[in-house]
Amino acid sequence: MSEISVSVVIPVYNCDQFIENCIQSVISQTLTNLEIIILDDCSTDETLSRIPRDPRIRIFAKKEKHGSGILRNEGIKLAKGKYITFLDGDDFYPNKNSLKKLVEIAEKKKLDIVGGSLFIVNQLTNEINYKFPGQYFTEDGFIKYENYQHDGGFYRFIYRSNFLRKNQIQFPAFRRMQDPVFFVKAMIKCGSFYVIKDYVYAYRKFHKEVEWDKNLVEEKLSAILLILKISRKHKLSHLHYLMVKNFINFSNHHLADLRNFKNQVKLFLLIYSKIDFKLLKEGWSSDKINFLRLKLFGVFFKSFFDLTKEKK
Repeated sequence: MSEISVSVVIPVYNCDQFIENCIQSVISQTLTNLEIIILDDCSTDETLSRIPRDPRIRIFAKKEKHGSGILRNEGIKLAKGKYITFLDGDDFYPNKNSLKKLVEIAEKKKLDIVGGSLFIVNQLTNEINYKFPGQYFTEDGFIKYENYQHDGGFYRFIYRSNFLRKNQIQFPAFRRMQDPVFFVKAMIKCGSFYVIKDYVYAYRKFHKEVEWDKNLVEEKLSAILLILKISRKHKLSHLHYLMVKNFINFSNHHLADLRNFKNQVKLFLLIYSKIDFKLLKEGWSSDKINFLRLKLFGVFFKSFFDLTKEKK
């Protein structure tokens, strides 16, 4: 086999409903010198048995659950490809030329990160959203991360393997929101990246529910806290705003899931202390920062009353 261009890292769980379509979308790529690394996180259904056969597939079955972040880190270590990309077992590549286009650009321009647009498939309504904010591009070209500052959609990019390994860019061991931490670190280190307007990734949504518990809530809040620190350090005002907004929206529904008022106070004050309101005021005109402090404390008191109500 010729040198492997891309290693596609796929963590799988109980997702047999979509796994065939996912793997087939990789096998059908016009870029053939690739490998498919499947990391099975103790699936209990028929997922593995439904994976199409292909000599480029390498399956690693785990004996205990680790979560997607740790699995992807293992995939980075195992990868033999010059580039690495990540695909979830319930998503797929919508175009047979997606990987070929990204690799050709990366090779021609000698780039560390190249990506394209993403669309979202609503599994409840079968609607497709092609214009999800921050997830699509209107033209090809270079973008400085300071002019982009989004935290989502890491899987629509390919990353030079040596770039990730040399800079020790990995996923944190969180089970929720580990992807944005990886993406932000990679983008900040890279500084600028190249994009194409083509849609290169299809993301399925609303086909599964997350059962939030104390540990998952803490992990998501820890990820938000980490990106708040990073955005504050690098003066990324819009990213800082996105994290504050994320914290407000998430906490409105789940801060009370910590089930302990003392923990709620501790985590709230910890995150609040890392918010740079001066940086927010210097941010993008599209960022709505009016009454932000008031909204934050509104979240805190709402979570307190929700917890009190449940205990009655």
